[in-house]
Amino acid sequence: MGLESTALADAVRRLYAEVAAPGAGGIDLNVLRECIGAEHVVMTSMHDGDTEWRACTQFGHVEERELGQWLTMADHESLVRLTASGLPVRTSTFLSRRAMASTELYQEVLRPLNGGLAAVSYWREHDGWRGLSYCRSLESGHDFREDELASIQALVPHLRTIEQLHAQLRQRTRASVDAAHDMLNLAPQAVVLLDAAGRVVFLNRSASALLAQPGCGLRADREGLRARDGAEDRRLQQAVRLAAELAPE
Repeated sequence: MGLESTALADAVRRLYAEVAAPGAGGIDLNVLRECIGAEHVVMTSMHDGDTEWRACTQFGHVEERELGQWLTMADHESLVRLTASGLPVRTSTFLSRRAMASTELYQEVLRPLNGGLAAVSYWREHDGWRGLSYCRSLESGHDFREDELASIQALVPHLRTIEQLHAQLRQRTRASVDAAHDMLNLAPQAVVLLDAAGRVVFLNRSASALLAQPGCGLRADREGLRARDGAEDRRLQQAVRLAAELAPE
C-alpha cells in the first residue's frame, strides 16, 4: 500500500497538468519531492554512453559542480542493474549508513547537498535509461519506508507517459518553429528574434546579410542585439526591454 491515495492522486494530477503549462520542459521534480517527502530529487538520463542530470532542491542552491561529481562518482550502471526489475531500491540496503559516511562520494558531494539516503528508481527508454533518485539527509536517519517505495513504483508508469508526451510536444514545436523560420527567411526585411532576456534566438537571411555589412551600426552577439554607438545602444536596449515587458508570458 502506498502513500495516502489522495496525495498520490493529487501528485499525478499536478504532473499531467504541467505537461500543458507554458514553458514546461519536463517532469516537475518538485511535485515528486513533495509527494514522497525528500530533500531533493535528481533525474539521471543515460543514452549512448552519455549521462545527463536535472535536479530540484528544497533548501539552498545546488552547485553544478557538486551534481557533476554525482554523475562521475556514483555507479549508475550498478544502480540500473539493481532496479532493472522496475522496483525502487534504498541505497541503505547495499551500503550501511556507517559505510556511506566513510565514502568520498558522501563527504565531498552528498553531505554538502544534505543527502546520503536515497530511494532510486530506473526505467528503460527506447534509447537508454532514465532514473530518479529521491534523496534525504543521512544525518536525519529518516530512511524511505515501504509505502513510500510503493508510491515511487506507482508513479513510474505516469512519469514514462509524461516524458513521452513532452517529447512529442517538443517535436511538434520544433517542426512549427522550423516552418516559421523558413517563412521569415523568405521576407526581404531583416528580422531578428530575441527571447525575454534579450538574447538572439534567430536571424533571418536578410538580417544576417545586413549585419555582415562593414558599415552596419548593429551587431548580434551572446549579449543580444547591440548598436555600436553607445547612445544608440542604450535607446535600443530600452526598446527591447519595453517590448519584452509588453509581451505576454
